[in-house]
Amino acid sequence: MSKEDLDTTMNNLKNPQKEVALKAIKSISSKKENALPTLRHTLQSSEDEDLVTMALVTLGEIGRIAKPAIPEVHVKLAHPNSQIRMAAALFFVRLGKASIQPLKDSLQNSSNLNEQFWACWALAMIDSKKVNQKGQSILIEVEAKTDDLIEKAAAQEALAKIIGLELHE
Repeated sequence: MSKEDLDTTMNNLKNPQKEVALKAIKSISSKKENALPTLRHTLQSSEDEDLVTMALVTLGEIGRIAKPAIPEVHVKLAHPNSQIRMAAALFFVRLGKASIQPLKDSLQNSSNLNEQFWACWALAMIDSKKVNQKGQSILIEVEAKTDDLIEKAAAQEALAKIIGLELHE
């Protein structure tokens, strides 16, 4: 795929027609490490929130090969846009165990509740044993106080995984 073709496909990520956007995700995902520089650059420099969200989704689809993008994705957990935060958290879930330490760092070192919340959610989805008492408190707080239905459902999902683990043990 040429640079021009990749740029065109990147622009298709934000196409309002879902079929076009999904085709772009599949096309870029199939290029794996060849698409990584463009996707990372998009996260670093684009102010187009739809494009950033779709770049995060695409990185998640690439999987473990996208591990070098952790620094760019990590900062998106604190982004003002809730869709971007959620897409960043989903990236970490797709990446799996390789993302546990950056997520634990967010939980321990960030003062941003949104970042802490999505880090906790991702940790719970990867390995609920990794969510400490502070993380559980954050999940409970967000579940009780948020007006965002997606955040409320995510908090409930994470808490259910944690409770399920405790009941199983």
